Amino acid sequence: WAHKYGMKVPMHFGAPSYPGSVRFWADEVIQYQPDVVVHLNGGPVTAPLKEIDKVIEKTDAVVEIIHCGNINASRHIAGNLRDAKNLKRLILGSDTPVGHGAIPLAILKTIVQVCPLAGISGAEGIALATGNSARAYELNNTGMIKVGNTADLLIVDCPRDSAGKDFLSAVEFGDVPAIGPIVIDGRLFALRGRNTPFSY
Repeated sequence: WAHKYGMKVPMHFGAPSYPGSVRFWADEVIQYQPDVVVHLNGGPVTAPLKEIDKVIEKTDAVVEIIHCGNINASRHIAGNLRDAKNLKRLILGSDTPVGHGAIPLAILKTIVQVCPLAGISGAEGIALATGNSARAYELNNTGMIKVGNTADLLIVDCPRDSAGKDFLSAVEFGDVPAIGPIVIDGRLFALRGRNTPFSY
């Protein structure tokens, strides 16, 4: 019904997430054919890797990796999609707040986990969380820097004392970037992030 009326359909994947809920593995995803499979790497308990592979192989759905999911599954999913040159099917999410609380910097932490674990470039990692997510949900005026899009920007830099030599190599090494000026709707909102490392 949702598809009939042009709605984007995300679907839970993995073990039951709260008392009374049920498990959703590959067969259920194949049956419903959602647009996005939410937290394919578990939320927080993941499915067996063969179930994850079945979702990727038997559907065209975009799949999501989250910070509080299974790290081994994250590496497996991102690495396989990278090898298949199919990163357009991957988005990075937060899934917060969750049962164990809100996770500050969840999207940034997911980026800096996935890049070094799966050998994904810093630029690709940022795109997975921004442009890919916007395309997955058909958010036509955000997620990418281009004329006509909402002017929401983070000005970022390499964090002080990082092993990276610049912002992207720091992300690839796994360091949370230093957030400088924050622009929302084209207006300066803050001069620097308050919960990220300092830059030089």
